[in-house]
Amino acid sequence: MALINWSSKYSVGVEALDNQHNAPINVLNEHREKHQELSAKVAEFVSRHKEGDATICIPLLCFMRDWLNNHMQTEDHKYAPWLSAHGLQ
Repeated sequence: MALINWSSKYSVGVEALDNQHNAPINVLNEHREKHQELSAKVAEFVSRHKEGDATICIPLLCFMRDWLNNHMQTEDHKYAPWLSAHGLQ
């Protein structure tokens, strides 16, 4: 359940930052959709785990690796210039 807590806190934190500093609405909506996809995928893995699916380990690890590499290091880094322009680091 730690994964659920992490994905929820991560998504809420990013959205709060976006809203607090008036992120452009098109950027905010696109980013929000990606975080909703994260939450849905995590919920899917949790459901499969609760049903006793022992085959989720590798797909879950691959999903999280891809999320960390592709989203956090690519998508979130697109925000760096905007955050810097608003005095955030």
